[in-house]
Amino acid sequence: MNYLDNQLIVLRDEIDDLFSKIFGKKSNDAFYVRIKSQLLNVGEKLRDWEKEDNVNFKYLALYLYYLQYHFLNLLISFLKVKKENTDIYQQLCRKKDIKPFDYFMEFGFFCFISMTNEIQKTIFVEKRYDLFWDQLYHFWNNWELEENEIKKEEIKNMIFDFKDNDIFLYSFISTFLLRGQKGIKSKGRPAKVTFEILANFADMLAERNRNKKSTLETLLKKAIDGKMDWTAPRNWLRSHMTLLKSHKKSIEELTKDDIIFMWKKYQKLKKK
Repeated sequence: MNYLDNQLIVLRDEIDDLFSKIFGKKSNDAFYVRIKSQLLNVGEKLRDWEKEDNVNFKYLALYLYYLQYHFLNLLISFLKVKKENTDIYQQLCRKKDIKPFDYFMEFGFFCFISMTNEIQKTIFVEKRYDLFWDQLYHFWNNWELEENEIKKEEIKNMIFDFKDNDIFLYSFISTFLLRGQKGIKSKGRPAKVTFEILANFADMLAERNRNKKSTLETLLKKAIDGKMDWTAPRNWLRSHMTLLKSHKKSIEELTKDDIIFMWKKYQKLKKK
């Protein structure tokens, strides 16, 4: 598993965390699971582009900024214009081959980076999210090609040349988060992850996978029992999944045997 594959695992977890914090247990409903899958598909596309361009996580960092700070507001705005059946929503519905919601999921981020600074500030700083849909309609018209393919190189250049300083401040924060190089620590709490914590989590995860009633965050908080921030064991697991012999896409796929193997392998590497 290479560096960029690791970042995709972290992106998946960040998306899960984002939805869990907002929607709680409902984030596992079919509607939200579908949304998370569509968002990750865009992340996979960006990951592939980064491989082609040999850049250090620039596209995915900006994408995470979009998800963390604006996507849910845009989702709420979309549901509102749909319910009200506004003029712009009707125009979007007249487009062929793809439903407006699916187009938004696939191309909303690319529409976001294509806007001028002035329009971005109006929509995303002044929070006039209702104006986004006019922009999406024009973006759709401008980028509509056979088989709904976008001009990849031009889009990639737009991402690479994105210049808004305020947005890049958050983008750099997102890059730091996605690299998984530092867990958030609470004052007075140690950050050392123990095997006891990991084993407790493994048992809880196995039980949770049978009933799907608890979020990953909830399980990790129970496992640490107030000893540290819950992100510390999450980040440890993310960082050491590469030690496994078989590929795992997310923490939720880990078994207790996987975690025991990771721990033993980690201890051996420490002694070298």
